[in-house]
Amino acid sequence: MRDNPEVVSGVWLAAIPETDFHRPLSSATKVILSTVPQVADLQSAGGKAESVYFNGKMLPVKPCMLAIPSGVVDDDPKASAHRELWEELGVRVSDGGPDALRVQTLEDPTITSQLRGTNGSSKQLTIVGAHMAAFSVSDRMFETMCTHVEEGVSVRLMTLAELVRLVETEPSLLRPSTIALGHILSRQIS
Repeated sequence: MRDNPEVVSGVWLAAIPETDFHRPLSSATKVILSTVPQVADLQSAGGKAESVYFNGKMLPVKPCMLAIPSGVVDDDPKASAHRELWEELGVRVSDGGPDALRVQTLEDPTITSQLRGTNGSSKQLTIVGAHMAAFSVSDRMFETMCTHVEEGVSVRLMTLAELVRLVETEPSLLRPSTIALGHILSRQIS
């Protein structure tokens, strides 16, 4: 990867096996984002966003997002424990509300969940994908996640341009089994 790639929008966080990605990337901004290649749609609940050509679509994007397996808030057997963890990290799973986000998976379009911050306004963006859903998160959640990174997984900050390049050149690195942000959350309650 280039040392100084063109910045498309913000900085993205990727969790990739240490054997696949050794060199840390420098960044002056602590922002959080991860995704998988199969991004299908994006919904924004407000705020200024930029557009980027990603996986064949023009998507408005904002920095400061966290990717988790959709099952964490939908149909995961440990859903109750996951919800408790979300609340502990400052995110409340809700039945609705004007500031809540709607999460939908491609495997089952009828599955939806609502997430919103405890202050009612911290969650403003979601990416809907085949395996992952993305949410904006607080610095506290970022710090908590980095504290619980699984052995053999490296958390790296990268620009969106670097992430897009990785998806285009080495998409196998970004399968749900290797992009482990959601797995970090699961590890705390397993």
